Amino acid sequence: MKKLTPFLTLTLLIACESSGEHRATASQRIIGGEPESGDPAVVMLASWSSDLTELDLCTATLIAPKVLLTAAHCVDAELHPDGNFGVFTGANANGFPSASTLVPQLLPIEEIHIHPDYDPDPPFTADLAVITLPEPLAAAPLTVLTTEFDEALVGEAARIVGYGQTAYEQPNAQKHSADTIIAGIDDGDTITVGDLDRRSCIGDSGGPALVVLNGVETVVGVNSYTDLAGCLEPAHYRRTDLYEPFLARFVSFPAEGSGGAGGAESAGSGAGASSSEASTGGGSTEESEGGCAISGSPTSGSPAWLWLVGLLLGRHAARRTRQPH
Repeated sequence: MKKLTPFLTLTLLIACESSGEHRATASQRIIGGEPESGDPAVVMLASWSSDLTELDLCTATLIAPKVLLTAAHCVDAELHPDGNFGVFTGANANGFPSASTLVPQLLPIEEIHIHPDYDPDPPFTADLAVITLPEPLAAAPLTVLTTEFDEALVGEAARIVGYGQTAYEQPNAQKHSADTIIAGIDDGDTITVGDLDRRSCIGDSGGPALVVLNGVETVVGVNSYTDLAGCLEPAHYRRTDLYEPFLARFVSFPAEGSGGAGGAESAGSGAGASSSEASTGGGSTEESEGGCAISGSPTSGSPAWLWLVGLLLGRHAARRTRQPH
């Protein structure tokens, strides 16, 4: 998550874009990517203080006409105590660098549902949230993987999209995308996505990792955090297949065996939300840095050994604190 103050002054972020001590929040821009005027289903999620002095940015994905998927830390109540959230559907918000200029451009949200198992402490288990909207968006929702993630996808092509920084600690609010790879399946509930040249950064938190499955570009992960500060290595994305029961409360998915597509219908606004899914529930996390990554893999044009050397050098030079994007 990326936090901005008026005139794009960098402040401590809850997500990925910040300086100094990092708090756990996710957001980052795509490093090594290109400005993106398409991908209308990928939108910006903004939060702001009631006095309009602080502005935090994340990314979200439309998975049903009135349902957005993002990272839980992007809507964590302790990280966003004022509870002001809105959605920007344009491709470039750099012309609105403060809360006072951006807020009038935003669409309202209806409800926020954080996964009941979300843990605000590293490694941010179940860092997923669903946002319902009062009115459907015009964009076509993206398909979501709800069947088991195939290990054969490791090393295969992927695409990442987000409103995060394109260079660490350099403000950005323009949508970017990049072609990269699935770098690995992690222990727990994440996959690693990115390479030495193309990876996510602050502000990309909540954004999708996309893979073409059965001819359809499909959301397989949600940008959460990185192990090192500084957007030095590929990010960890929450696997959507492991959270199908939670997502199915808000989206009607096809029957198992049809590829696990989502986005056709909304299962209802806030249907069955549990008490542990408070509208902006969750807690803050200290000393965490997430969602930034050194991207580099055999498919990025660099030999595998060079990618490994770069990763090891980056880990040696950077603080071993996890940073949300």
